[in-house]
Amino acid sequence: MDRNSDKNRALYYNALKEIRSVDSRITQLEFDNLFNIDCWYESCKDFTFPTVMLDLNETEGGSIIKAYKNSLTAKSNSDYMESLSSLEEKIQLALHSMDATHGGFVRLSARSPKDSGFADEKMKNLLNQKLENLRGESAFLSSVEIQNLEWEAFFESQIESLRIYSGKEAINPLIHSERVMEDLQRAF
Repeated sequence: MDRNSDKNRALYYNALKEIRSVDSRITQLEFDNLFNIDCWYESCKDFTFPTVMLDLNETEGGSIIKAYKNSLTAKSNSDYMESLSSLEEKIQLALHSMDATHGGFVRLSARSPKDSGFADEKMKNLLNQKLENLRGESAFLSSVEIQNLEWEAFFESQIESLRIYSGKEAINPLIHSERVMEDLQRAF
């Protein structure tokens, strides 16, 4: 670990302590909310991807929670499907409004569903293909170089598996993410 990262980490934690000491009455939720995308996006929108923010109502949030819980038990339940279809259409319109021909990524204000890709068939297929391609190129590489390329393949596959091209594709990471479920349970 280099000195700059240690120094930056120390500065970060000191800044967090200072924010907390300004008002000791700030709750954990209020503190966490300082880092939500809707709090900081405007100040950096010129330096990042085009972003469309949609409101998620309580019915849609509840439907995502129900779908997540049902996915853990492999149950199918249609009482939330209408709400998810509505959300799917809302996301599809947002994608269309920003001409997302190269796809996009879905997230809540607080966190992304990046944990949903680990068990996803899309990620497994992408990773298997990348590792297969790597096998053909790795004849003259050291074991450390191969391991680094395998990690790179893993992270690229995770990112690519989370890229969505339609409202329908956007629902899958939302209903298979424990991170999303935790945030929605806290919000609703």
